[in-house]
Amino acid sequence: MGGYVSLDASGARGYNIFLYSVDNRLLMSLNASIDSTTNPSIDCSASYLATGYCHIPIPPCLLDGLTGKLVQGVHRIEVDTNDGSAASYTNLTYQILPSTLVITAPHVDDVFTLNDTDFTAANNIGFANTDSQNSGATVNFTVTLDYLPSSGYGASLVPSPQVVTFQSTTNTQVLHSFPSEGGRLTVDANEGNTNADSVKYAYIVGANASPTVISNLLQSLYNGATPRLLTGIAQEESSYLQFFDEVLYGVEGFWPHESPAGKFPIGAYIGLMQVPLSMDHAWNWKDNASAAAALFQQKLTLAQALENQVLKDKKDFPGLRRLTAQELEDQALVLYAGLGDPNNPLNEEYYIPEPIPGSKKFQWESAAVGSDDYTYVQGVLNGCQIRNGGAPCR
Repeated sequence: MGGYVSLDASGARGYNIFLYSVDNRLLMSLNASIDSTTNPSIDCSASYLATGYCHIPIPPCLLDGLTGKLVQGVHRIEVDTNDGSAASYTNLTYQILPSTLVITAPHVDDVFTLNDTDFTAANNIGFANTDSQNSGATVNFTVTLDYLPSSGYGASLVPSPQVVTFQSTTNTQVLHSFPSEGGRLTVDANEGNTNADSVKYAYIVGANASPTVISNLLQSLYNGATPRLLTGIAQEESSYLQFFDEVLYGVEGFWPHESPAGKFPIGAYIGLMQVPLSMDHAWNWKDNASAAAALFQQKLTLAQALENQVLKDKKDFPGLRRLTAQELEDQALVLYAGLGDPNNPLNEEYYIPEPIPGSKKFQWESAAVGSDDYTYVQGVLNGCQIRNGGAPCR
């Protein structure tokens, strides 16, 4: 893609070269000294010097101001010497021809699915090209992957876009996999200075693992007082689904399950366990589950710290016992759901100390029926029962 202009090289000269577009816009100017055969912009090989001429390649980076693409057609070049001699060349032309490099796979609007055995990667997507005028040359692919939830939230968390580069050769196909990634793909390819037209866009969408596989992993991640508790969280948060059938980027498919509007933007929490947004959490349900197990353990530790804070002064709450392991889980569930107040252990927790009627002692009183705390904890326990074949988890 490009062309050459021949210049008289019988004497050492420098040239001012002006490149004009088809519509007579000055696209670029450059200075070229053709008295050095080491200048990479100028071909002064022995065969050319024997005839007294050098060839100066026309740069391929001549872009249309509106479309951003190379302008095809005949353009104008003016060349003037800058060494004080009278020699000059005007109205020379060069021609930009359509690229012979074509991306043949993937196609615009192709949709790929997470397809490995545990549905955490899109494996072996084919990237192919043809070039009618070249064979065996190196082709550089650049794949730009965009993903953000429908609200556009989280650009600093995903981050997006992500860029992947790899190489192939002309007239061949190379396979590339995308682990823990999905979204919208832009595919570019070049062969030296020859650029293929971009593929805008192809897509990677999700696929859900089976409930049995999900349950097995969740039970392996937590062995607390209620061993199946994480299955209840998954049922309550997402109905056991990492991906919902939604429309994103104008494409219907299984996209990461987004948290609804509320205290945080849509999609601030994502996937099976509704953990904070990231690319891995959105596209790898196993990473999502592992993050949830770690987060719940943090909340359990916080619940214990809040209990200790209440109990540190026996004079304030005489007779108040310690919470059981299952009660601490209830406190942690409230914190996991973002309902508790980690800065005030006497406010908005599932259990708070209350005086025993007719006594100077205190007892733990659970959240009122119908409150957000009560509804969430009971929803998790009911969800756990559903995933336990109807048998209670406690």
